[in-house]
Amino acid sequence: MTKKKNPKPARGTPDQVASASAGESRSAKPRKTPLKTKGGQGRKPEHKLVQLAPEQQKFHDLLRECTIQERKFVLAVLEGHNYTQAAIRAEYAESRAPETGSRLVSRGRVKNALEAGYEAAGISPARTLAFIAALANFDRSQIETIVRQRTTDHEERPAQQVAEQVRRELEIVRSAVEDLKIEEADEAEIKPLQMRLSRLRLRVMDLEILLDQDPNALTIVEVERLEEIPLIDLKKARELGLSRFIKGVKRGKYGYEIELHDFMDGVDRAARVHGLYKERLSVENPDGTPLDMVRNASADDMGKLLAAYDQLRGRS
Repeated sequence: MTKKKNPKPARGTPDQVASASAGESRSAKPRKTPLKTKGGQGRKPEHKLVQLAPEQQKFHDLLRECTIQERKFVLAVLEGHNYTQAAIRAEYAESRAPETGSRLVSRGRVKNALEAGYEAAGISPARTLAFIAALANFDRSQIETIVRQRTTDHEERPAQQVAEQVRRELEIVRSAVEDLKIEEADEAEIKPLQMRLSRLRLRVMDLEILLDQDPNALTIVEVERLEEIPLIDLKKARELGLSRFIKGVKRGKYGYEIELHDFMDGVDRAARVHGLYKERLSVENPDGTPLDMVRNASADDMGKLLAAYDQLRGRS
């Protein structure tokens, strides 16, 4: 029989013994280790958690009420797919996708999730209709600026009238060249005028030949004009809060060319987003004529339908 060993008595004063026992009891407590998450980063502090906006939280809650397939359908519709495509992407039977899509959007929880999704994305029906109304009342002249640009055009004029104008210009240039020669001006200053003088002499000669053939002849001359070109002013659009109507900007000949949203295109897109277009499944007879749906048909009606079908098969 073995004897139990008695623990050795603690040495020291009573205060030292008490403090030592207290230290042992504290060290005996299990340590709390931080919860590990994927990547070993631990739990995120509460102040770093992403806070959802009220509309986003509402959409999140309503989406959780749907089944997994319904959630996939809702997300596909919100991505811009129609009901048939969304049903296929949600892994419903492709052969019955049109009927399934129409049936899903009529379910309360799916309909509520879709409306909350549009609201969270900022394209609720009310907001979309307000934007369409604003687009309908929008006048591009509100953000336009008129820019005067010098342009070159061509027009017909009597050759006799043009010849007189060219002769007067010729005399003015010749006089300027002679004055520069008297002043002993630099050759670089005289040469451009001499070249212009040569061109004017050739022009006068051509006009005189034309008038010799026909005194009433017409000739084409270049005419410079100032053309008023309306351009979209980005700064003015921002100041008036109308920049949302601008679709795209690119650099053109006279500055920035700005493309605006088309009103009817906006209406069409909004109608598609909110399901205002009804999807229809077209079923045709073999000859291309529409096939009427038969509901609760009698035996005589079915017999007529089958007879018509047999007749069409016999013709083919």
